[in-house]
Amino acid sequence: MRKAVMGLATVGLAATTLLVAPSGAQAASTSWSSSGLTGVQASGTWYVSGGRLYVTGRLYDTAGDNKWVRLYVHFKKDCCALVVDNKNGNNTSVPFTFSTASTTSGIRVEELLKSTLASQEGGWVTIR
Repeated sequence: MRKAVMGLATVGLAATTLLVAPSGAQAASTSWSSSGLTGVQASGTWYVSGGRLYVTGRLYDTAGDNKWVRLYVHFKKDCCALVVDNKNGNNTSVPFTFSTASTTSGIRVEELLKSTLASQEGGWVTIR
């Protein structure tokens, strides 16, 4: 499995790539929000453009608890989830945009609170 680190997002799939959202015309976007695990919040939009399915958003750390936050984004037709980490501390956010060539794929997300020795999972939420 190939990994590429770009900013604070780690991409673990060859078939899915981290991209800048297209500036041209795109289909209407649909808003989504994660489960709202205390201390972490993720939200954004998904849309289809140019034969690709995009999910874009921000991952927020909303608690001053000395933990960092993680979001898994999984295109259901791909093998593995993508990872977005925010290790910047309380009241910070990290932007992300991922895409896949499968325009019919479902999308699910899961939030996590992380520390050196433990993690707390929010459970998978289907957003498409």
